[in-house]
Amino acid sequence: MSNFKVTASRNFANGSVYALRTEDDYPIETTDTFLPMITRDAEARGTNELVLANFGSRKDRWMIGVSVMSGCPVRCPFCATGALKKWRNLTAEEILAQVDFIVEKNQDRFKPTDAEEFRILFTRMGEPVMNKDEVLKAIKLIKNKYPHATVALSTAGPKVGTKEFFEEVKKIVEEYQDDFIQFQFSVHSTDDKQRDFLQPVKKYQLAELKEFADEWKKVSERKVTLNFTLCDDNEFDAEKIEKYFLADSIFIKLSPLNENNISTKNHLSGVITAKNLA
Repeated sequence: MSNFKVTASRNFANGSVYALRTEDDYPIETTDTFLPMITRDAEARGTNELVLANFGSRKDRWMIGVSVMSGCPVRCPFCATGALKKWRNLTAEEILAQVDFIVEKNQDRFKPTDAEEFRILFTRMGEPVMNKDEVLKAIKLIKNKYPHATVALSTAGPKVGTKEFFEEVKKIVEEYQDDFIQFQFSVHSTDDKQRDFLQPVKKYQLAELKEFADEWKKVSERKVTLNFTLCDDNEFDAEKIEKYFLADSIFIKLSPLNENNISTKNHLSGVITAKNLA
């Protein structure tokens, strides 16, 4: 049973975002979204942009985005989380409770087992590698309570801790004998100097991430995702990606920038202009 206080929420055509407070009054963010398993008629329309007619429902791909911290010490210059003056790691139980919160919100209409794919995304506040022990514990708690779930872990790939975290996640996949975890590296630019500005933490360079993609392929059929939140003037060089990575080991994801006070202060604006449908 979740014990969060809802301080704000916003609804979109394909889900909701919630601003929550923990029992000790720390802010976190949790999302409840859904997408169709395929974007219907995308080829005929010449676009993969969703329209209301093909949004699907939680019976298709149901996704719950959870925070692993309140706030974040990395303070990426485009992320609103950087506005918070303090931060703390969430416990495994608090991470699981966010999933429970969303499931409870929908319990009269949908169950996780109704979904063709039930995905838990570690993509909201915080860097999972910097809360390694609790995140690893949370993955197991989620999988034990929701056996149907798959998990997506999003990390900037900090130099300190990523290899150890990666090895522990591999052990979980082997322990459960279930290919249920997907890795996502936040990259945002193919220029490492630009990445140093966008992600101000010592991290693995683009060429070094190839090792993780190759290693992950040995234990999982799920490709490693390289996520690019594209901003003006940031380099996106497909030839560099092709040079470093095998096509069958990675998936490229292009994400819009949710512009906010922090991104505006740092003069960053996104190049993807599509907006959420209300």
